[in-house]
Amino acid sequence: MSRHARVAILGLLALAIVGVAILKIRSEEASTSSVPPPISGKQQSESEDGPGTGASLPVDSLDLSSGRSGAPHDVAPPEVAASRGRPLLVDLGSDKCIPCRMMAPILESLAEEFADCFDVVVIDVRQDRTAAGRYGIRVIPTQIFYDAEGRELFRHQGFLSREQILAQWESLGIELPPR
Repeated sequence: MSRHARVAILGLLALAIVGVAILKIRSEEASTSSVPPPISGKQQSESEDGPGTGASLPVDSLDLSSGRSGAPHDVAPPEVAASRGRPLLVDLGSDKCIPCRMMAPILESLAEEFADCFDVVVIDVRQDRTAAGRYGIRVIPTQIFYDAEGRELFRHQGFLSREQILAQWESLGIELPPR
């Protein structure tokens, strides 16, 4: 074997060892980070009943710090407490997420049209990096429906159409004006 081949093999071996060491360090860091557990109860994963539902993005792929406050999920985050005693829809997403962008005009029109019935809060998890931990989400978009007292009634992961959102409010017993 020539001298150049031996040097190339030793260089590749050294590169492989460094790569393995880096991967080991990253995996140890990931295993010690505090990722919130999934929420039991009213959680629904990917819905079969709407366009774009399979296009949800895992929050882990967004490289968000967990930011979990340690508070249980029945303690309302600040946005819920500020809801003025009305039911609240919290949408957690990102302006980089296609289903989230598809929902933006829907949420804006619902917020205007049903301002007397329920509040709508949209949180960009890329801008508010603690939101994923506060709300215990793992996928965007996620919509969380709260009653007037701030109790979580239902949560959904993925795209929801206007009709699906209104139907969900009605199924939760929230009276809406005739459409």
